[in-house]
Amino acid sequence: MTVPTSDSLDHLREALPTWASDTGLHLVPAASDPEFGPEVAIDPADMTARQFTDLAGSVADPRILYTHTSTFDPDPHRAELEDAFASHRPDADADEDSPAHLPEAALAHLAAAEPHRGRTTSLELAFYACQVLHTWQATAPWYTDWLAERDTLLPEPDEQEEAIGEDEATVDRLADHLAQNPEFRAATAPRRLRLAVSLLTTATAAGPVSAETARWAAQRASRQVDEEAGDYFSDLPESRLEELAQELSLDPDYRKATKADIRRHRAQQFLTTRTGWRPPSITVAMLLDTPPLQRGAPRTIPPGDPLFP
Repeated sequence: MTVPTSDSLDHLREALPTWASDTGLHLVPAASDPEFGPEVAIDPADMTARQFTDLAGSVADPRILYTHTSTFDPDPHRAELEDAFASHRPDADADEDSPAHLPEAALAHLAAAEPHRGRTTSLELAFYACQVLHTWQATAPWYTDWLAERDTLLPEPDEQEEAIGEDEATVDRLADHLAQNPEFRAATAPRRLRLAVSLLTTATAAGPVSAETARWAAQRASRQVDEEAGDYFSDLPESRLEELAQELSLDPDYRKATKADIRRHRAQQFLTTRTGWRPPSITVAMLLDTPPLQRGAPRTIPPGDPLFP
């Protein structure tokens, strides 16, 4: 949730120790764990960070305010852009570990991000009251805007496709061959290109093919795989989704994840492993909104937990 006011998250982070002291709270720099009980998420539009802290000062038991902040590092975003543009460079047979050339707009976008390095991008607060976890989470507006602009710079897969100079039947045959490969189906779009080049330029039933032909086949196979995955997940019964949600709720890696984006990543990996298809974002969201993963759904309190004697 984006902060609906002009308050800087950097300012809020600096003010928290004073607010906690004013209300007699102990400030603990650790992410909250929703596995310890029911959860109530409070929207920043309904309550400011200061009001949330005051509420914790009145009802929190134990007298602890949990806080977790994320800071900005543009380097992973640069790597993501390079990975995306690598899937569209014409020299598909180039070293896959060499960075892709970024267009001027992307370079300018990354350069503009440097002054924000180290700034707070998100702030999470939490406290327990009556064995219920109360959470408050906000994202800095400047970071939301920066991400939106970054997404506009990512290349569209279809924009780069040109007229295929190869025999259509050959490309179709190779695309079908790739679409049947489990590793190709589960991979991201940039990785699919690298897999195609590796798989098709080494050897096929008719002998090696050119890197350019592998690129055309990869693009066609990607569209086929995405359409088939969409059909598969759209037909997924609700009962099966509930079974998957129950299974994921017991997964150790998922249970250890304390941030929403990490939980989404774990859920995506889980669905890919269980189904063989890389799920659309909407399917991941639906899974995370299914009990017992759904926010606010009751969770079993571990016996003997020190927070709930």
